[in-house]
Amino acid sequence: PVKGGEIVMLWRLLTSRNTAIVLLIVVSAILLIGAVLPNPALMSADEVEKFEKSARFLIVLGENFNSMKIGKSYVFGLVGILLVISTTFCSIDRIIKKIRAKSVRSTEALPESKGTTVSISGTLQEVEEKLISLFSKDRWKTEVYDSEGLRTVSARKGDAGFWGSIFFHAILITLLAGLVVYFFTAFYATIRFTEGQELKLTEENFLKIERKPFFGIHFPELLFRFNRFSDEYYADRAATDYMADFDITDLKSGRTWKHIFRINEP
Repeated sequence: PVKGGEIVMLWRLLTSRNTAIVLLIVVSAILLIGAVLPNPALMSADEVEKFEKSARFLIVLGENFNSMKIGKSYVFGLVGILLVISTTFCSIDRIIKKIRAKSVRSTEALPESKGTTVSISGTLQEVEEKLISLFSKDRWKTEVYDSEGLRTVSARKGDAGFWGSIFFHAILITLLAGLVVYFFTAFYATIRFTEGQELKLTEENFLKIERKPFFGIHFPELLFRFNRFSDEYYADRAATDYMADFDITDLKSGRTWKHIFRINEP
C-alpha cells in the first residue's frame, strides 16, 4: 500500500518547478542535438559520400539520432508525457494555493521581513483610509477585515500575472499533449507505385512500414490508380514541387475522385 508520506513526496515531485524545467531542458536538448546532426535521409548521395569520407562518426550519429529518428522514439514520447503531467500538476497546485491564500485571513499569513515602512498619524478611520489610498495609487487591491481582535488592511496585486502564467501553462500543456497524441498515433510507411499501376491500400502492399500507431491501425478500403508524376526544380537542384496524379476509388461506396498529392502535403 502507498503511504501518505510517499504520496506527499510524489506530489512535490510532480508539482516542482525544477522537475518541469529539467524535463523541458531534456526535451529541448534532444531536439537541438537532433536538428544539428546531419540527416542522411535529407541529403544527396554525393553529400552522404563526402561525409562518409571526412566525418564517418558524425554521419553515423546523424543516421541514428537525427530529429526525425528521435521524434519516433518511445523515450522521447515518455519524456513528453512526464512533462505534460508535471506542468499540469504544477498548474493545479498553484491554483489550489492561490484559492487557499485568498481564504486565509490571519496576521500569520503576513510576511515579517518584507515591505515598506510608512508613518501615518490620525484616527483609526483616517489611518485606514490613508493606507487604502497609498495602496490604490500603486494599483493594489485592498480588503479590510477584523482578524484576531485586530483591524487588518490586506493588499495584493499580481492576479493578472498569475492567471497569465496559468494561461501560458494551459497552452504549453495543450501543445505537449497534442505532440504526445501525435507521437502515439503516428504512421510512417512507404508505398511504391509505377505510372498506370493500381494498388489497394492494404498492409501487404506497403514496401516498408517504419512505424505503426501504438494501438494499431485500420486501413480504409481504397484503390489507388497512379496516373502521372511530374516535378519542378529551382536551379536543377532544389525541388520546389512534386505532383503525383491519382484516381482514388472507395471500394465500399464505389465513389471515385481525382487527387493530386504535392510536396509538403500530409
